Amino acid sequence: MHTQRNRERLGALVVGAVSIGCMIAPAVLSVVATGSAMAQVQKSNQKKGKNKEAPNTRETSQPAPSGKQYQQGGGKGVPAATADPASLGSGKLEFEEAALDFGRVAFGEELAGKYVFTNTGTEMLRIERTRSSCGCTVPELDKKEYMPGESGVVRVTFKPKGVGKQSKTITVVTNSREQERIVLTVSATTVDVVRTTPKLAQIGEVLRGTAKTLDVAVDSIDPDFVIIDLNVEGAGGIEFITAELLPEDHEWSIPAAAKMPYRKGIRLTLSEDTPMGRILRKVQIKTMAKMEGESEQRERTISINAHASVVGDLKAAPPTVRIHTVDSGDVFSGKTIVATRSGKAFKIIDVNVEKSTIPGVKVTVEPWSDDAGHSGFELVVKGSAGDYKGVYRGHIKVKTDIKGEQPLLVTFSGAVRSQPARAALDRTTRPAGIKKQ
Repeated sequence: MHTQRNRERLGALVVGAVSIGCMIAPAVLSVVATGSAMAQVQKSNQKKGKNKEAPNTRETSQPAPSGKQYQQGGGKGVPAATADPASLGSGKLEFEEAALDFGRVAFGEELAGKYVFTNTGTEMLRIERTRSSCGCTVPELDKKEYMPGESGVVRVTFKPKGVGKQSKTITVVTNSREQERIVLTVSATTVDVVRTTPKLAQIGEVLRGTAKTLDVAVDSIDPDFVIIDLNVEGAGGIEFITAELLPEDHEWSIPAAAKMPYRKGIRLTLSEDTPMGRILRKVQIKTMAKMEGESEQRERTISINAHASVVGDLKAAPPTVRIHTVDSGDVFSGKTIVATRSGKAFKIIDVNVEKSTIPGVKVTVEPWSDDAGHSGFELVVKGSAGDYKGVYRGHIKVKTDIKGEQPLLVTFSGAVRSQPARAALDRTTRPAGIKKQ
């Protein structure tokens, strides 16, 4: 009897499922039909879009694709924020020229141009923002909102970096429903008219109390170019580095390049009164020169950075005493050699340990010499780790009998690890089954 009832219930469930399936099937067919119709509409729209003519510009920029937008310079796959469709209007931004090419220009020259546009739409157009692909390109707007038929300009300042063809972009973002983003291009081909060899004036390491010179070549493509002025910036009223013209018949160890065959030169001199430390100065070289195609010379200024490092006669090798890591309770030591760059003999009259973060550090001084005939003193840094834990550092002040020489500072550093840390290390590195002796 129970079996008969179960069969009747199962039959009722099957009939119900069939009925529900019959109700769902038309809805599914309706959805499929609707999706097919939408696909046909999209294909039709795509065909219409392909038949549209590109705007008549010298170098047409590509409009931003519909759908998901991506930021320039933000890395691939980084979606840009898209405007709310409700905020977009029927304004339309049309540029007379979307590409600005300055042609051949001198390297280092700052260029200025503009892009003229008109709102050809039926509503007010708002320029939300402009964005350049490089810091060397700076776009500017007089205002942001333009009525139908109103014109305006995007001004650009462009200072190309490097020699050769240089091209950058400016993205203009608007509230236009038809074209939210427009990409403008700015380009130029830069050529060297005047340049220095080397590009960086490395005077180098100089012993305190001595002068040093460095000759810098100034090359040009103009056979009649002249240097009209030299100026050293950053001197602070004290001329530690001076610049002067070299005679026309100066002999150079490295000849001028074929592309820049005409050469003049300047001499940089580091004064013997320059104090110890690093010296950096910018040397401005003002010239009169012309590039190919120009009928008259123009004033052109180039610059070169001059570097020098003035040091005392004393030196430590190594300049920093790096001590190996030890355990708590162990002793540590390290050493360095103190000598003179000039090779002059001297005496150490005092040695002090200062600003040490670990107590009990001592320094011993012993005479030192090598097979090459160099001489000086060996400084040995010693101490006991005790119960100290962690990194320690400090410095040693060395005073000598060298007249006018400042004390030499030698730094030292090391580390102390605790015994539990060492025990843990032993356990992890000891082979299995072998006990610590």
